[in-house]
Amino acid sequence: MLNRSRCLALTLMDRFLRGIWAIAILMFPMFAAAVVGGADATDGRYPFMATLQFKASGETPLERHGCGAALVAPDWVLTAAHCLVNTQPSDVEVILGRTQLSNTLQGQTVGVKRIALHPEFLRSLTLDVALLKLDRTITGIQPIAIVTRGETLEERIKRPTVLGWGNTARSPAPDVRPDHLQRARLPRMPDAQCTSLAPSVNLQNTFCIEADGLIPDSGDSGSPVFVKHPKRGFVQLGVVSQGVLIARLSNPKIADFIRETLNESP
Repeated sequence: MLNRSRCLALTLMDRFLRGIWAIAILMFPMFAAAVVGGADATDGRYPFMATLQFKASGETPLERHGCGAALVAPDWVLTAAHCLVNTQPSDVEVILGRTQLSNTLQGQTVGVKRIALHPEFLRSLTLDVALLKLDRTITGIQPIAIVTRGETLEERIKRPTVLGWGNTARSPAPDVRPDHLQRARLPRMPDAQCTSLAPSVNLQNTFCIEADGLIPDSGDSGSPVFVKHPKRGFVQLGVVSQGVLIARLSNPKIADFIRETLNESP
């Protein structure tokens, strides 16, 4: 059991990180992107897509949905690190293969054995990736492929695909949380425009997609950004960090973390 000082430290750290994200969103509201203007995803088209269900957030899957994730190995899902700060494995469940959150007959629900945040996330918030070890191996679902270390596939893709159950309303309208998984193809933002909006962005760790009129706290964080490759099938390029900011999976620091974590013994 954690002692009182440790609990206080974790609480303060959690509040600090949430404050950092809140400041970023207030300064750059377009960074709180959701799949606005998207369309309902076809059932069974993206079975690797997952919802992170935070048990304390409500009673229904729609209420419990906090972030997106993607199955990248038979017993691992990839998401954003900021989704899981101060979270224990017992706090969260993962649902895979479900397009409509309210359809409890669809998909597979699994527990979490371990949460691995990128070790440098607290020092560099752009290294915003985490892996969750599932409590059992998933069968019947093909994991999504991941862009390889140092590969520049995202540089050649003009409109990657984004999935999510996040807010679909345009600012300043009230939040609209979809029950059905949304899909959109969003243009990749030129690096010069990305850095002009956020000079502190490290383009080695991050790339940007274009979006507008969006609302903070969208629920799309952690969702995969990917393309359909003619030979490799779906290939994940990034993880939604804070809306238009996408963690770049080809970055060596991120690619090595993913590879080393997936290769660790159970």
